Amino acid sequence: MTHNRGALKAFLLSTTALCFAQPAIARDETPVPPQEPTAVEADWIDQVREFLDVGLFKVDVGASVAEEYTDNVFVTTNDKRSDFVTIFQPTLNVEVDAGRHDLKFYTGADIARYDDYGSEDYDDYHVGFDGKLRLTESTFLFGGAEYAWDHENRESPDDVNGIDPTEYTEGFVFGGIAHRSDRFVYRFGGTVRELDFD
Repeated sequence: MTHNRGALKAFLLSTTALCFAQPAIARDETPVPPQEPTAVEADWIDQVREFLDVGLFKVDVGASVAEEYTDNVFVTTNDKRSDFVTIFQPTLNVEVDAGRHDLKFYTGADIARYDDYGSEDYDDYHVGFDGKLRLTESTFLFGGAEYAWDHENRESPDDVNGIDPTEYTEGFVFGGIAHRSDRFVYRFGGTVRELDFD
């Protein structure tokens, strides 16, 4: 669940404006225009605007919390074990306003805690960036990279059925060039990926 910084700014400012508005008179159903803020209120509004103004950067911050129930923690045919698990997923995205070019940095996590079977707890993280560099109006370079600390789910064929879930790291870099014509878009690129299992 992410919130766009610009949308948050608009919401806060509109909420501030509503705080200074007088209620409409019910008799003639004509709304009364909002009063001008006092000097103290105007100074506070300016401070909020200055705090939210991040210039070249657009920041999205989000987090979600979920409670799940599983009736087969270890994904076994016999002797199934059930448990509740709490999952916390924070995210952070930063977009750089570079005019015709695009650049975005991002990071996030997937953190789980089991009520009874703490051996199944996991902490997964990832961080990366991607962007576009426009050469002309119809041609641009693209690329990015990501690195992640992850684990295999118990139902995965790559899980080694150990006491703890199988952990691994993954990194990849990609890049290429794209060209847009009147009828088609041509993309040429490649990806280098590395997996390291523990």
